[in-house]
Amino acid sequence: MTEPLAPPGPPASAAPAPAEPRPRRSWLWLLPAGWLAQVIVRLMITRNLDAPPVYPDETGYLVAARWFTGGPGADLSGATFYQGGYALLLTPAYLVSDDPAVLYRIVLGINALIGAAAFPLGFAALRRLGLTRRAALPLAWTAALLPATTFWSGVAMSDALLPVLVLAWLLCLDRFVRSRGAGAAAAASLLACYALSVHSRGMILVAVHGLVLVAYLVRGGNRRPALIGTAVTVLGAGAATFFNSLVRDRLYPDGTFQVSELLWTRLTTLDGQGWALAGAAGQVWAMLAATWMIGGIALVLMAHALGRRNAPPADRVMAGVVLATTAGIAYATAAGLPDEVRYGNHAYGRYLSCLAFVYLLVGLAALVRMPRVAKPAVLGALVFAGCAAVVALRISGMKPTTHIYLTFDFPEVGLLGGFWTGLKPLWTTLTACALLLLFCGLRRFGPVALVGIMITVNLGAAMLMPAVLLTPRSQPIPPVGEAGRGGVAVAASLNEDRMRSLLIYSRLAFRVSWTELEKFDPAGGLPHEGICTVVVGRPDGTAAEATWPRHPPGWRAREAERRRLKWVVWSAPSCR
Repeated sequence: MTEPLAPPGPPASAAPAPAEPRPRRSWLWLLPAGWLAQVIVRLMITRNLDAPPVYPDETGYLVAARWFTGGPGADLSGATFYQGGYALLLTPAYLVSDDPAVLYRIVLGINALIGAAAFPLGFAALRRLGLTRRAALPLAWTAALLPATTFWSGVAMSDALLPVLVLAWLLCLDRFVRSRGAGAAAAASLLACYALSVHSRGMILVAVHGLVLVAYLVRGGNRRPALIGTAVTVLGAGAATFFNSLVRDRLYPDGTFQVSELLWTRLTTLDGQGWALAGAAGQVWAMLAATWMIGGIALVLMAHALGRRNAPPADRVMAGVVLATTAGIAYATAAGLPDEVRYGNHAYGRYLSCLAFVYLLVGLAALVRMPRVAKPAVLGALVFAGCAAVVALRISGMKPTTHIYLTFDFPEVGLLGGFWTGLKPLWTTLTACALLLLFCGLRRFGPVALVGIMITVNLGAAMLMPAVLLTPRSQPIPPVGEAGRGGVAVAASLNEDRMRSLLIYSRLAFRVSWTELEKFDPAGGLPHEGICTVVVGRPDGTAAEATWPRHPPGWRAREAERRRLKWVVWSAPSCR
């Protein structure tokens, strides 16, 4: 972690201070107790969820976890590639139950166990940023309830893991930068490579991590730790790439959704660069809003530490690491994001949510330790307002009748803008800046006041957001045949729209846990022997009995519908 707030050490001529007695360790029990309390809070937040609210993303991870345990896979060809690193952590759920509701509750429990690690990691970060143990413990606990670390615990997506993974990587890399320890270098390398197996954002982590190691190899001195870290990075990146290729070959046999051509166009044209840079600015704006604008202080302080020549070298390195990772993720994901005629194209906060917790911690340390924060707060607000202006300009010609506003795209931004009534850059910016002013005003009363307002804001938002954004989307999928009996065949095209067809298929792939879905053409022939259930699409205005004209005698049709997606389940009489 960067330490722009650390006090200077004693002068070289000062007499050595007398040795202080080693502090008692009786406080250490607070770390596991606080972690357990975080687990309980996260389970309470997601208590009303018993089915995936986000498709096809969650299915990609859940089906991979099922396949890892020896269960059936699925043909997710044409979808975005959902990497296997996070799915590995979900395998215990499939070892316990096949019931969709029970299984999903176990998955959310795993997410809670992982997400609760934000507290001890946050405590370690605040201690390195110079806070006393008495201040760091309660601040870390309340900061760990930031919606960027709790909201995604309510879905089976890699974003439930990335905030703690990124912070753990930064802490290990910071230890290497300051102590040149080989163990810290190896640990940071392993975490960066694991991130590569979890999500494509891990590529940015590995790239930044590799640049730091190369810099320490080039500059001379004791190169052994950097050399060990480099070797671990090369081997780990190769292992992660090979692992992901196995998942891709099995679950995406006909290929994944490709963005390489789109990415190349964005990187090599002026219009494409404008899209990527504007989208990156929108992501930074959404990320700072997710920190209640406390991250704006952190952004300014890290930029100042990076540019200050007399700053401690380790501070400059770590400031550069955080800023480079932020810029790399924002730019790369914005450049590769297709224009889906939705507001989220211009202010999407999910990709940078893995860094929001880091910015919050650095900003909180500044509020506690710095005698004056007015200047970095004002500069941060100006950056925030500038990014908001870019967003406002980009959406100025958009209308709800022609573009899609998804409340799920704007967890914190939508809340600050007026309870998800639309993307409103002005109101979101004003509300976030008002919160920043409140935090800056309360800091004069000490860390206790910051803890009080932090737990109020974070816990209130963390309880509200899943109830509004996730619970309405978490609808159990109707049964598809009788569990454990016979094969299930699915029409190759369930809807004229490719994405809608994928959304239906992904629901079915999660629901059917006893066999792999087989694709067939309803107009070209009958499914082979052993198939007990056939699923076909149902166009608007079509009766269920007319959706499969060539069905065998005795087969019965049953309609199903979820969130404007319609399909029909045909059952064989021999399997009833």
